[in-house]
Amino acid sequence: DVLYAYAELPEAELMSSGYLDLAGNVWVALVQGGREWVDMVYLASNEERSETDVHIVRLRAEIPDS
Repeated sequence: DVLYAYAELPEAELMSSGYLDLAGNVWVALVQGGREWVDMVYLASNEERSETDVHIVRLRAEIPDS
């Protein structure tokens, strides 16, 4: 569901994604929004996979006037 929300944004582009652990409980994606922002999307599920926590960290670039 998280990536579908990004698909609706014309400037969003999936740059990279994959599991961070061997058990497959932690998944991360990097989504770039033009030259203005990058989101790190972090999904972590418990061992029973009954719950998943979603965290999104947005990094913004400050582009100086040229």
